Amino acid sequence: MYNKEANDDEILGAVERIAKDKGAVMAQVSLAWLLSKPFVTAPIVGVKSTERLDEIIGALGVKLSEEDVKAIEASYKAQPTKGFGGLKDGVNPDK
Repeated sequence: MYNKEANDDEILGAVERIAKDKGAVMAQVSLAWLLSKPFVTAPIVGVKSTERLDEIIGALGVKLSEEDVKAIEASYKAQPTKGFGGLKDGVNPDK
């Protein structure tokens, strides 16, 4: 369901640079970005160890500046929704 886009590497590079600057891991920066948004998000997080759970909880302590957020979002290009075959603009044209 996920197709790699050309700009993905740029976004990942920005997240990696910010993580290094803040002494965080990329997952923490990604979750901090989600938490910086005013809309409701429900990330699905799965962990296999308490260490990974601690990393995820650590995202609550990562504060992103406006510049950080802009760097992450600079290369983003909206992608069409995938996985809803047969729907046009969210509506089944046959009904």
